[in-house]
Amino acid sequence: MAYGLLINYAGVPYEISSLFPDNGLASLAAVLKNENHTVQIIDYSTTTTIREVFGSEVRKALIPIAPVVFGERMLNDAEIASLLEIEGEIKKNERSFLDRQIIELSKSIIDNNVRWIGFKLWMSGTQQSMHIASKLKELFPHLKIFAGGPSIDLFQEAIIEKFSFIDALIFSEAEESLPQLLKWMDGKLDISEISSVIYKTEQGIVKAPVKRIEKLDALPFPVYDEDVYNAMAGNQKMKIFCFDESRGCIMGCAFCPDVNKYKKQRIEKSAKRCVDEIAYLQEKYKTAYFRFSGSNTSISLLEEIADEIISRELSIKFSVFSSAIGLKSKTVEKLAKAGLIGIFIGAESADASQLKQYLKKGTSPDKIRNIVDCCKKYNIFVSLSMIYPTPFSNESTLHKNITFILDCLKGYEKCSVPHFPAGLYPYTQWFENLEEFGFSLQCPTKTDYINEVLFYSYNVVLPRYLWKDLPYTLNGKTFKELLLDTFKMSVSIKNNGIIPYLPEANLMMAPLLGYDDYKVFAKDMNIAMFTGDSSKIEMWNGKFNSAAKQIHRK
Repeated sequence: MAYGLLINYAGVPYEISSLFPDNGLASLAAVLKNENHTVQIIDYSTTTTIREVFGSEVRKALIPIAPVVFGERMLNDAEIASLLEIEGEIKKNERSFLDRQIIELSKSIIDNNVRWIGFKLWMSGTQQSMHIASKLKELFPHLKIFAGGPSIDLFQEAIIEKFSFIDALIFSEAEESLPQLLKWMDGKLDISEISSVIYKTEQGIVKAPVKRIEKLDALPFPVYDEDVYNAMAGNQKMKIFCFDESRGCIMGCAFCPDVNKYKKQRIEKSAKRCVDEIAYLQEKYKTAYFRFSGSNTSISLLEEIADEIISRELSIKFSVFSSAIGLKSKTVEKLAKAGLIGIFIGAESADASQLKQYLKKGTSPDKIRNIVDCCKKYNIFVSLSMIYPTPFSNESTLHKNITFILDCLKGYEKCSVPHFPAGLYPYTQWFENLEEFGFSLQCPTKTDYINEVLFYSYNVVLPRYLWKDLPYTLNGKTFKELLLDTFKMSVSIKNNGIIPYLPEANLMMAPLLGYDDYKVFAKDMNIAMFTGDSSKIEMWNGKFNSAAKQIHRK
């Protein structure tokens, strides 16, 4: 059987949830082990990466400017120039770090006779991952290179067109496709027989039809063993396990690229399987914290899971991601009893016409407000996600959003409002119907746009209003102008005592780290991540991991 590596490079970790173990790769490792393949997960989202990429000199330069970046005003020109210089040093350090990893990976390929590598590609790390892949392919031409992950969902054929050394991409779920690719590699299967893959032939690029995994219950439990998932050793990772209870969403929001992948079809695990998996992970890896990662799990399944957790008397804490459609007070009460501590609600706008006409989201401000009130009643942390600016939004929309947020959350300490300007992602309704939604491209064609955005990466230390431009306009405004409008909303939210930007996943660990005030933790965490304070972050990981074990034992 084939020895392979699964590599995760999502850029330099810039938020604490970047340090959670990767459930997708752990699931793949379990499937491959069941088929007698040997696999190693190489995950670079660790404190070691932060330490090596930032370095002591960069840290010294960032510490004085951190209070300004996370203060109440925008940076002046001199501060921006200084930060851009530091950003350049970080990029140099990152390239040196990547080159060192290529040497280490080369040794592993030789020592273990590695025959294939699968890269998980993220928008913030695609270029870096492909730098590693191209160098390894030059050194080992026989090596098969596969790739999957969020970037494939967004860019699809453009990736294999740009990086022709890739042998195949996996679009959508990989638990069936990757083992089949290994059979193809061994000459036991023709690639034309494999679903959910994209590959190149002499005749051109082939995109096979997507085949969903219909029986999620049949998947093996994910593997986080240190001999397989090396980064789990020590405290490089914060051991909050993302838990895959459902895949796909029935909503069909205009801004979401998942519609292209899942076709508004949601597939769920059974409640029994969900809780069997939670209990297994809790016992084997001595943890008590989970984040349900389904993007819109049905309320009925959430209630059944809660009932199952309660009946088994499991001592766990968890957060969920929800559109809030159908969520009622009794559901929140039951989930809270089962261990719910946080909920991410995709609100997006306080303007009912925006929600219906331009976001294509089947909810309303009143429904969202009711759910927020239910969460407050049961002391649940609320992350109220918003998008602003949106298609054809204006100052009136901004006022409605801010008024709505303050009415819902002002004075409630367990809350945050992660918010972003409308992002133009390929394969969404917005992208397919640009003018209808007020978008225009600043490049000749949609293909040109996809190729340009493919190389976009987030700035590691720059505030959002200084992020690199993207080649589109909305409502006649450039991306940077949209970011400045978003910043206005951030200031208003922050001035009223509400945490901007951060979702609940970045804050759910605060109590175990000794923080009673989430705002204090948010500030400390932002500064630690911004300055690359790997020692402090690793100390937090250790403290959290140890405390989570104690909850597990109760």
